[in-house]
Amino acid sequence: MDKLPEKPEGLPRHVKRQACDNKKILDSRDILQLYKQLDVAKIQLPCFVAANLSRLPTVKPGEVDVYYMAVTVSNLSKQVEKMAARLAALEKPPSHAEAEPTLHTEVALEMHQQVPPETGSWASVANNNVEDWKQVVEKKPVRALAPVRVKGSRNVGDKLKAVPRRPILAAYVGRLDPDTTEENLSKYLTDEGIKGVVCKKLKAKEGVTWKTAAFYVTCSADSRDLFYDEGCWPDGVELRDWVYFN
Repeated sequence: MDKLPEKPEGLPRHVKRQACDNKKILDSRDILQLYKQLDVAKIQLPCFVAANLSRLPTVKPGEVDVYYMAVTVSNLSKQVEKMAARLAALEKPPSHAEAEPTLHTEVALEMHQQVPPETGSWASVANNNVEDWKQVVEKKPVRALAPVRVKGSRNVGDKLKAVPRRPILAAYVGRLDPDTTEENLSKYLTDEGIKGVVCKKLKAKEGVTWKTAAFYVTCSADSRDLFYDEGCWPDGVELRDWVYFN
C-alpha cells in the first residue's frame, strides 16, 4: 500500500510493533483496519491463493458458530470441574501435617498468574480504575444476649433484693412535623392520660436528610389501651412496634 501513487484519505499509518506478547493480535488488528479502509476507498486488493489445499479448513462459514459454541461449552465444563474439585477440597478436613489451600488462596494465585494482556499488570488496572474502587469497612460483630435460664422466686427478706423489670410498651412513632421536639410529644401523650411516657427523637445518618420527625417512645404497660388507640394520635401519625436486635 505504501507504493500506491495516491493514497486514499483516512488510511491508517503503518505502525511497526515491538516484540511483545500481544504483537500477533495487534498486527492482525492493523491489517484488518487497513483492509477496511481500502475496501471503503474501493482500492483493488491483491489476490491470494492457497498453495497447500490441505491447510484450508473444511468447515463451511455457516458452521463456524456451531464449532464456537462447542468450544465454549467445553471451556465451561472444565471450569465447573475445577470448581467442584475446589469445593470437595474445602469439605475435606485438612490433616495436621499438611494444610490444604483454601478457595480464596487458589483464586488469588490464579489472578496473580493471569496478567491482563493489554495492560501488562493488575497494578495498572487498579491505577486506571481507582475511582471505581470502594473501601471495605469491617462490621463489628453484634453480641447476642444469652437467654434467661433461671428466674429467682424465693423470698429472702432484707438479705438480698432484686430490681424488678418494669413492663413497658415501646414503639416507633413517625410522620411527625420536623419541628416536633421530645418535650412536645411527651407533654401531648401525658395530657392524653398515658403514664410513664419517655420520648427520644431519632437522628438521621450523616449525609441523610429526613423530611419528617421520628421518635422512640415508651410508656407503662398499664396504658396499653390508650397507647394503641388511633383516636389518641394526631391524624397521619404512624406507630409501629419497636423491634430490638440483640
